[in-house]
This record gives sequence, structure tokens and C-alpha cells, in this order.
Amino acid sequence: MNATIFSVDVEATGRTPASASLLSIGACVVGSEHECFYCELQPINDGYLVEAMRIGCLGLSCLPKRIGFDPSKPSFRPDLVLQLMRKNGQDTANAIPEFCRWVKTVAGNTAAIFASDNPVFDGLWVFYYIDRFSADPNPFGHSGLSLNSVAKGAAGNLRTTMKRMMRVKQRGVKHNALDDARHNARLFEILAERYQIKL
Repeated sequence: MNATIFSVDVEATGRTPASASLLSIGACVVGSEHECFYCELQPINDGYLVEAMRIGCLGLSCLPKRIGFDPSKPSFRPDLVLQLMRKNGQDTANAIPEFCRWVKTVAGNTAAIFASDNPVFDGLWVFYYIDRFSADPNPFGHSGLSLNSVAKGAAGNLRTTMKRMMRVKQRGVKHNALDDARHNARLFEILAERYQIKL
């Protein structure tokens, strides 16, 4: 079966969609990182965890450089970020179907494979949002690929991770969903080459 592997990363305001919202989705094709998708979304509820917001907001491009919006400062105000995202974020009801269309277009006649270093977290969010906001079926189906599990199997070590095994010097903005997706894709390509994993 021919497949197109999509490295996907998300940033969110909390642990699950039951009580929080996606901030951003980033995705790229493994082996072709210029084929990419990125969106920053309007929140679907008011829930957040401060620590999740401190991490998830580090790479948001829409945040102004002023007091209350810098997640690294004590003056950080998650409520102000959510207000701004309601105004400046993409409409989720439009962005998620657009993401699904992009996946289908890029995959063409191949199977679209969802891949993440942490699919339990990233997949939970993406699949929930697709189910809620897209009229079409999930282009990834009902499964995904754990890049860390592949790394553990290749190394024969359940305690390792892909990031521990592989090093890539070029790095974008940490916790920007697209930069993280591209970084993971590059790590996976190096892993596949080193261990002769057929992609």
C-alpha cells in the first residue's frame, strides 16, 4: 500500500477537548516538509490550564509583544490570549475542513498516515476536532503512527525517544506546531535512514 506520512503537532490550552481548546495545528509531509499546513484557531470554550497555556502560546504568531501576552513572564494573562484568539484566530468550523481537504489533496491516491511523537495527545485533539467540525470522514481513518514507538523498536529500548536518539541542528520556534511537526519529520527521516526503515 502506498502511503503519505503526515507529521502532525498541536498546541492546546489544556489536556483534553472536554475542558480546553486547540490553539494551533501544524502538519507537514515526512520527506517533503515544504508541503505543510498551519492554523491558529479560535477557542471553542473558555477552559485552560495556566501551564498548558505557557507552553502552547510560546510559538503563536498572533500574540503581540506586550504585557500580558508573553508566556515566559509572570505577568502572563491566559484570559487575554483567549480574547485575542477569539478575535484573530481562524474560525474552527472553516479551518478544520480546510485541513482535511489539504490532507486529501496532498495524499492523492495514497493512504494518509497520521504520525506524531505523541499521538495519544496530538491524535486526541485532531481526531476530536475533525469529528466535530468536518462533515467528511477523518482522512487519517482511525489510527496513527507513534514516531517514538518506531524509535523504541529500532533501538530495542523502551526507555528511549526519537529526540534522544536523533539530533538535528536546525530548529524553528519550539512549541510552534508547524516547526515542531517539521522537526519531528526530520528526526524521523534520519531515524528511517539510519535503521533502514522503509517509508
